[in-house]
Amino acid sequence: MPVSQMAKTLTQDINKRNQLQTSFVELSNHSKMNPSPSAPIISIVVPIYNRARFLSGCLDSILAQTFKEWECILVNDGSTDNSLEIAENYAANDPRFLVISQENQGVSAARNLGIDHAQGKWLTFVDSDDEIAPDYLEILHKIGEDNNADLVNASIEFVYDNNQTSSLILKDSIYNTLDEDFENYFYIRISGIVKLYRLAIIKLHNLRFDTDFSFAEDYIFTFEFYLHAQRLAASSKAIYKYNRREDNHNQLYTQLHDFRLELEVYNKLLSFYEQMKNKFPHLNEQLIYKRLALHGHMERLIRSIESKSNSIVQRYQMYRCIKSPIKSPIKASPMEMFRYYLLFKQQYFLFALNRIWVNRH
Repeated sequence: MPVSQMAKTLTQDINKRNQLQTSFVELSNHSKMNPSPSAPIISIVVPIYNRARFLSGCLDSILAQTFKEWECILVNDGSTDNSLEIAENYAANDPRFLVISQENQGVSAARNLGIDHAQGKWLTFVDSDDEIAPDYLEILHKIGEDNNADLVNASIEFVYDNNQTSSLILKDSIYNTLDEDFENYFYIRISGIVKLYRLAIIKLHNLRFDTDFSFAEDYIFTFEFYLHAQRLAASSKAIYKYNRREDNHNQLYTQLHDFRLELEVYNKLLSFYEQMKNKFPHLNEQLIYKRLALHGHMERLIRSIESKSNSIVQRYQMYRCIKSPIKSPIKASPMEMFRYYLLFKQQYFLFALNRIWVNRH
């Protein structure tokens, strides 16, 4: 092929490529201005298990959003009431709703399945018995985009069974994780909900809710996200309505199985403590310890051993579980040291009673 013809062909190829690139940019810009259900900006994941009584209120609050470029992934976690029927009715009337069903595996597995199907730039979780204000997505999205944040935390309104309310109001703020003032962000309530996450970080690092835990799974997920985030934001607007229902409350862990689970959570959070201490050396160690709720988990472990509702054998077995792995990275107060001393002395008494019980049976 003559050089002149080769040059002409190359020029034509370059022009075609430029035209395709221009068309792609125009299409992308058009999609941003007029997003379709197949190209959402925000993905909402709603795990559902036997919440038929409250589900419509939750989904109606999502439909009422002033920000329209969303998809809502409804994960039915093996509900035995008519929750699935309600979810499918919403999906039949609005293509932005997607219904996925699985056998009952727990809220963590349901959220993970939602993450797998999420296609937006941003991700948020809404519990199926909660509601969000009409401007929830709009406010969090604007804060995230305007400040190039990786995570945006909203303030929250708590609603109780007796219709009384309380609020947790945050300060409007932006924090870089490597700056000194990031310490202030650690006073924000840690939870997997009431947040807008940058989905790319979750996908890149394959962040998942731990299915081994039936509680504190959202704490663990959020702290794991913190390890990879660079810029965090908070809004003072209480735009998430969290319904504190009696059946949502965690009970005191007095059985040995739940005690061991609590201990696993404690040790998991303790490993995060070490990671965060290395990642953010400018943070106060005691502050990290408190925000990881390590002291609260240790307190529940000790309270379980002290609880008279457990048998002597159970209390001794609990002590044997806790004796070796539990440790506190923070120096205890004199009162706490005295309490731990009494607990240590108590184990000899429990040991003696346990031997008597074994010998008699």
